[in-house]
Amino acid sequence: MHFWEDYPCPLLHLPYDIQSHYGSVYQKIWPIEGVVRKGFADHRIGIFPEWLIRRVSLHPSFIPNPAMTPAFYDHIRLKLFSGRLNTKQVTGIEAIGDYYHSKYKDLESLAYIFATVYHETAKTFEPIREYGHGAKYDYGKQLKMGKGPGKRVPYTHPVQFYYGRGFVQLTWYENYDRVGQLIGKDLLNNPDLLLTLGVSVKVLVEGMVGGWFTGRKLADYFAGPKADALNARRIINGMDQAKLIAGYYDIFLDALAPGISSI
Repeated sequence: MHFWEDYPCPLLHLPYDIQSHYGSVYQKIWPIEGVVRKGFADHRIGIFPEWLIRRVSLHPSFIPNPAMTPAFYDHIRLKLFSGRLNTKQVTGIEAIGDYYHSKYKDLESLAYIFATVYHETAKTFEPIREYGHGAKYDYGKQLKMGKGPGKRVPYTHPVQFYYGRGFVQLTWYENYDRVGQLIGKDLLNNPDLLLTLGVSVKVLVEGMVGGWFTGRKLADYFAGPKADALNARRIINGMDQAKLIAGYYDIFLDALAPGISSI
């Protein structure tokens, strides 16, 4: 398979890790008056992940998040990933950043989203299942939240357990039902949809923007004259590990927008 195509500059935003990883099929890139010409000359085009093909060929009008430059990846690679990012980590970061940029622009909020996912997924940037599948908790025992401890409500259908899944570990029958309706997906019958990248990214971003998880939302902490990355943890889980995550936020923000003070 051979194809050549002129398209706008999104390819320039590809991190070096990915260029190197696909070096055997990634033939050449060069800028020509603000346009990048690309060439793939290999019969194994199917090995490219969907997001990469989308970036370099399928949607020439696609505009990636302009803040996610090679310098962005250089910074977080050094500060947060021990000098190396793998393909799955980059795929998750790209998916979150591009979805966010398609609808929202505030970089402080995006930095906090990245910090949250870095923490919640143990820096894998993959949608994950809760360790232990919630076996020690009521939401892992076919019980609805009900009116709280001691007032749980048993259910028999669907035969599913609503332990944490995704980028932010959604739990409880009621939350799967409500969030599923908000995104137009049947999460009650198909809770593992939260382990797919597209669904998990949408729940993550829209949930943190819209206050789906605790009623607190990003604008409560990042719309004023000063960001409050410490208390922003209340968007997800009270003040659990709030200081640690605020530190990650500072690093992501410095990578996205050098010179912006966090708090």
